[in-house]
Amino acid sequence: YAVNQINFSELVLILSDFNPIYFGLAFCLQFCLSFLQSTRWRLILYDVDRPLSHFAAWRNVLIGLFFNQTLPSSVGGDAIRIYCARSIGLRFAFSSIIIDRIIALFTLTAVALGISLYFSVSKTQLPHNSIMIAAEAFAITCVICLLFSEKIFNIIGIDRYFELEKIRFFCRTLKKFYQDKTRVVSSIFLSLIIHFFVSVYAIFLFLGSGSDVSPILIGLIFA
Repeated sequence: YAVNQINFSELVLILSDFNPIYFGLAFCLQFCLSFLQSTRWRLILYDVDRPLSHFAAWRNVLIGLFFNQTLPSSVGGDAIRIYCARSIGLRFAFSSIIIDRIIALFTLTAVALGISLYFSVSKTQLPHNSIMIAAEAFAITCVICLLFSEKIFNIIGIDRYFELEKIRFFCRTLKKFYQDKTRVVSSIFLSLIIHFFVSVYAIFLFLGSGSDVSPILIGLIFA
C-alpha cells in the first residue's frame, strides 16, 4: 500500500543521479543525531533517579528509530522503546520517553512558530501560514499547561470521577524534571541542535538530488 503510487523507474533514475558525497554527509549526520537523542533522554532519566549507560540509552533510541520507519506512524517506535526499557520500571520508562517527546515537540514548535512569524513578516507566500501560527501557539500553550497539570487536577477535583494515579505519577515525574533548570535548559539546547541538523540533513538530500531550490528556504520549510 505504501509503495503502490511510486514510479520505480523514475526513482531509480533519481537515485542513479544522486551525489554520493551528499548522501554520505546526510547518512553520517543522521547517524550522529541518535547520540544526541540518547543524551537528551539520559538527562531526563538522571532526574528521575533511573540512569542508564550511554550505550544502553543509545541502543534504545536506535530501536525506536527503526520501528518509527517500519510502523505506520512516527511515534510507533516509542511504544517499543518503553517495552525495551522496562528494566527501569514501565512507569519510569513511559514517563521519561513521553517527557523526551514533549521537550522535542515544545522546542520544534517554538522554532516553527518563529519561522512562521518570519514568513509572515517577510511577506513570503506560505500556504495556511496563519493557521500554522495559531496551531503552534496552541501547542506551546498546551505544553505550558501540562507543567501545571497536577495543580489543575486538584482545582478541578477530577479525582472524584477518574482513577488518575498513573497520570499523577507522570505529573510528579515531569515536575521533578522541570524543577532542575540546568537539565531543562540542556535538554532544550540539545533539541535545538537536533532540529537544526535535521534541517541541514534535508538540505543535503535536496542538494544531492540536484534540486534548484534555495537551501535556506528548504531548511526553514522542512523545520
